[in-house]
Amino acid sequence: MAKTYTVLNVEDLKNNRDLVRRILESRGYRVVDAENGLEGIAKAREVKPDLILMDINLPDLDGFSVVTRIRSQPNLENIPIIALTARNVSDDAERAKAIGCDGYLSKPVGVTELLEAVASRIGKPRERDEITRREYFLREQSASLVEELERKLHELGRVHTELKEMHERLQRLDEAKTDFIHIAAHELRTPLTMIHGYADMLNSHPKIAEDPLLQEMMGGLKKGVDRLSSIIGDMISMVRVELSSIDLAYTPLSLNVIMKPVVKEVTPAIQKRNQTLTVDIPPDLPMVLGDDTQLHQVFTRLIGNAIKYTPDGGK
Repeated sequence: MAKTYTVLNVEDLKNNRDLVRRILESRGYRVVDAENGLEGIAKAREVKPDLILMDINLPDLDGFSVVTRIRSQPNLENIPIIALTARNVSDDAERAKAIGCDGYLSKPVGVTELLEAVASRIGKPRERDEITRREYFLREQSASLVEELERKLHELGRVHTELKEMHERLQRLDEAKTDFIHIAAHELRTPLTMIHGYADMLNSHPKIAEDPLLQEMMGGLKKGVDRLSSIIGDMISMVRVELSSIDLAYTPLSLNVIMKPVVKEVTPAIQKRNQTLTVDIPPDLPMVLGDDTQLHQVFTRLIGNAIKYTPDGGK
């Protein structure tokens, strides 16, 4: 008893499927239909046909992608596949062969041509050109990698442009901030100097000297003016640092020598809060290269903050 061969026909148009079914069934073939690529892959796994007719122009996955997936299945890789297409593209035939198709027919296909193509391949070991297939897959993979690389480069270029624009905006904001601080500090310094001068004049007035309450108020005023003056000085120093406009006079300095006037300057504040300041600088410590004025300011600010945040009676 002759074997009945099964043909899987993957075709999205119903009229074409029905026509192929009538032609093949008239010659004793069993025909299984699939109307799209995904169904074709599923039917190939389920039925394991003796031959597959693959329409290249499918609505979901194109026929080339379907063939590639079928060929990747170990139990389907040797099934003969004949590609059919209505496109008049010469590269399609070469591509079909490269991915593992055993034949290629252009639509419309004549009855005799279809039957001869099926009969010549069904039930026979398929011829495979592995080198050609590998070369094709390598080309396809290389093209995919190049496309992905170009996409990544485009994305990196976009990110680089955004970062550059953001950096420029931050620079402009930073410059505006520096200008504002510089202008504000200098505008505040002039009236503050006047307040300081008037406060000294009032403090020396006989009536102020005779009234303890007024003396206390003037002491608070002087303390506030000195504090504000210190803040403005810090603001100007910060701007000068950012603008690199500070003229530093580097000379060999002894930390012991630097710290003596600093300690003398902060001692009243320490005594007022019953705090203890310990200075422990080894006598054999080497000289440092720095700016005397700036180092004095740094240590004064540092110890001043320590006094501020240390509890009364602390060390």
